[in-house]
Amino acid sequence: MKSITGHLYVHYKDSSKQYMVICDDAIDESTGKHKVVYKALYQTEKYPLNTVWVRDKDMFEGKVLIPGEETNSYSLNSKRVFKTINDYTTDRFVDITKS
Repeated sequence: MKSITGHLYVHYKDSSKQYMVICDDAIDESTGKHKVVYKALYQTEKYPLNTVWVRDKDMFEGKVLIPGEETNSYSLNSKRVFKTINDYTTDRFVDITKS
């Protein structure tokens, strides 16, 4: 499964919580590893709404083994949701590389 900037994903552990990919190919300056930057579209007692997370790209796009089956670590939950520069200024992301 390929991560795509601006799309919504769910984690295999809890499909009720959505994440939006902010950047699908960030590079860690110190290691050169490719990363996915994404934010949580929910809040918990520990983390506020829109907490930003960074994960190795191969882990985000990879598979996990759960009892009896192999599944995607993160799965696409919807099509692209943010598409204009005005969305960015209201705490929404725009992928200007695809314009």
